[in-house]
Amino acid sequence: MRLVRAYLRLLGRRRWSVLLVLVIGAILAEPLLGSATPVRLLAALLFVLILGGAVYTGRHTRQSARAMAVLLLLWLATELARLLIPNFVPGAVTLIVTLLVLAAAIWATFAELLGTSDTSPDALMGTMFGYFLIAVAWSYLYAAIAVSDPEAFALGGGANVGVQLRYFSLVTMTTLGYGDIVPLSPAARIVSALQAVCGTLYVAIMIGRVVSSFVGMPQRPGPRKRRRRAGSEPAAGPHPGPRARRHRSGDG
Repeated sequence: MRLVRAYLRLLGRRRWSVLLVLVIGAILAEPLLGSATPVRLLAALLFVLILGGAVYTGRHTRQSARAMAVLLLLWLATELARLLIPNFVPGAVTLIVTLLVLAAAIWATFAELLGTSDTSPDALMGTMFGYFLIAVAWSYLYAAIAVSDPEAFALGGGANVGVQLRYFSLVTMTTLGYGDIVPLSPAARIVSALQAVCGTLYVAIMIGRVVSSFVGMPQRPGPRKRRRRAGSEPAAGPHPGPRARRHRSGDG
C-alpha cells in the first residue's frame, strides 16, 4: 500500500510526465530485453501503472471509476493467467479485455486534457502520452485482426508478433511506412489508413492546441525591462522632514 500511495503522490505532482516515461518504457521493454517471461511480467506491471494512472487522473464519476477499476483488475487477471499459465485463457478474450481497458484509459486521458486549462509543460507531456497510448491501443487492434485472420499482415521474421505490430502501429501513426510490414486484408488496410489519419489529426489538433496556449501566454518582463521601467518613472523628491513641516506650519 505504501508503494501505491507513493505512486499516487508522484502522479499528483507530475502525472503526465510520469505516465509518458512509463509508456515509453513499456514499449521498449520487449524489443530491448527480449520476450522472456520476466520481461513480459515487467511490461505487464508497467501497463498496470500506466492504465491505472490514466484512469486515476481522469475526470469521471464514482460509478465510472469503479467500473474502470473492475475492468483493470479483470485485465490484470487475464494477463497474468496468459503469462503464467499458457493456453489457459483464450487469446481473443485477453485482446478484448485489453482493448476495453485501453479505450477507458484513452477516454479518461482525453477528458482530462480537453477539460483543463493547464498550460504547464506537464500538459504538453500529457498530449504526448495520449499519442503513444493511441499507438499502443492500435497495436492491440492489429493483433485482434491478426488473430481472426492470420494472413491479414505480411510480417517480417524473427521478432515477436506483438513487438512487430507495435512497431507497425508507431510507423503508421507517424505516416512513415517503411514497407517491411504490409497490411493485406481489407480490414487491416482500412484500419491502418484510419490510424494514419488519426495520427495526423492528433498532432494538428491536440498538440497544436497545447502549443498555441503556450504561445498565447503573457510573458513576464525580463530584468532589463524592469530596470528600464523603473528608470523611466519620475524620481520622487525628498520627503520633507519634521523640521520642514514645522517651519511651513509656522509660516502659515
